[in-house]
Amino acid sequence: MALVHRVSIQLWSNIVFQLYLGILLEVTHHWLRVSALYATGILGGSLAITALNLEEYAVGSSAGVYALLMAHLSNIVMVTDSLTFDLESS
Repeated sequence: MALVHRVSIQLWSNIVFQLYLGILLEVTHHWLRVSALYATGILGGSLAITALNLEEYAVGSSAGVYALLMAHLSNIVMVTDSLTFDLESS
């Protein structure tokens, strides 16, 4: 359940990270891909916590935020070789 959170700080930190990472990813990728990645992250996180610990309930959208974070980091790693840093001219 991505819209339910235990404490308000978890809700607001997830909103901030979703906006920041989501906008950065939507610049290079279409919103549909980012939405599919986010939904897959939430579903995968919920299934993983259910499979690993049957007595706990998963609340919040942290798994979706982690999916966005990993996608952003992998995007940086893949694009790093095409970036040029000219330190001598500055």
